[in-house]
Amino acid sequence: MGTAHTDFGNFLGIATGQGTARMTPGETAMGRPGVMHGGAIATLLEQAGRAAVAAAVDGAGGPAITLASMTVDYLRVGPMTAVQAAGTIVKLGARVAVVTASAWAGDPGKPFAAAKLTFLLMR
Repeated sequence: MGTAHTDFGNFLGIATGQGTARMTPGETAMGRPGVMHGGAIATLLEQAGRAAVAAAVDGAGGPAITLASMTVDYLRVGPMTAVQAAGTIVKLGARVAVVTASAWAGDPGKPFAAAKLTFLLMR
């Protein structure tokens, strides 16, 4: 039942892998011209964090994964080019997972946003 995808993530065209998420933002992800909307950035970070948890708890065969809280630090403008994000598990318990995630375009050492996420694992 655990999954790395949400309906909104699918709408934005976000693809996930083992603890990663990537997208090429389209018009639906644009805030002001040439800049990603903060909600699209937050969704990209959430999808990366969710993918990290799903990989750790057995993907689709694991528990339902529900976002409980999220804090995003917007470090610079999110570009309207191909972007990626990666999630790293800080703590994985029986019912709660804490994850950090960062998003970048091109150079992972220069993130444009970072987040701390807490997920509930509904077993």
